Amino acid sequence: MNKQKQQLATLILADNKISSVGAQQICGLMEQTATLQELQLQNNDIDNTGGQALVNQIKKRKIQKLDCDNNQLTGTILADLLQMTPIQRLHLVKSTLSDA
Repeated sequence: MNKQKQQLATLILADNKISSVGAQQICGLMEQTATLQELQLQNNDIDNTGGQALVNQIKKRKIQKLDCDNNQLTGTILADLLQMTPIQRLHLVKSTLSDA
């Protein structure tokens, strides 16, 4: 198997019923690409466990656009996402901004 990093710029996995386990698997995929700039995960079932894995992975990347609308992300995960740089566009529609 080729060990070179893949050249993927955009990954769209919206509306796929992805759980936190799936989000963690996506993080593994992100390890294989150095060029990912946009990640669309809206309308899935990702909770704070998967959200934390995404936060940890995104911190290592230069993601510019992240769409996590309509998932189960709350509280500190949302705060962490809001503080990410160099994210230029962040979608968090239907998220719960609480301590939960």
